[in-house]
Amino acid sequence: DWLWRGPPPSYDELRWALSVVKTRGFSTTNTREGTLLIPLADFLNHDWKPNVHTSPSDPFHFIAREDIRQDAELTIEYAQASNLEFLVRYGFRIEGNPYGGRPFELTGEPLQQHCSPIVLRHDIAQVVEDQIIDCHRQARQLSFKQQFGELTPDEALREDRYIYKAILQACSQLHEMLQVPPAVDPRDTMAVLLMREVK
Repeated sequence: DWLWRGPPPSYDELRWALSVVKTRGFSTTNTREGTLLIPLADFLNHDWKPNVHTSPSDPFHFIAREDIRQDAELTIEYAQASNLEFLVRYGFRIEGNPYGGRPFELTGEPLQQHCSPIVLRHDIAQVVEDQIIDCHRQARQLSFKQQFGELTPDEALREDRYIYKAILQACSQLHEMLQVPPAVDPRDTMAVLLMREVK
């Protein structure tokens, strides 16, 4: 039963509403139901070193990270993502962005939810930060230990291979995307911008 009592929305109105939610929504969980529109908060711009962050217990509550001048701009960190992701999600790119490739979740065991998502980076030789991989390794091994007892060296190696295989697949997918770009009409400005970010 619809709560909306007006006339059915048009296709253009639905597109507008979706773009508002996608570009201005705040994610409180990793589900659609966890996306909120918070008035005035959508005026906060992105910065790698933000002066404001959201409260872990209350997404409507913003906390200053430092003393802020009266006339200073309030900023938050939108994401640690590539310029392709920023262009698609928010409509802008960032000069000197260190992050390449889209972040991806590496799951399998409940304890891995406490680890950061893996982000493929082009500014470090190992592509993925060591501490993030170590977090996922330790989470998988601890989960195994809780369920089955101590790991043998072969079992520990098998758990590590699971992680590295997932990273290899993500890198391969990104490589394929770079090697076989779709045909782009040079008059399509947005498509040209997107392809430049992919390359």
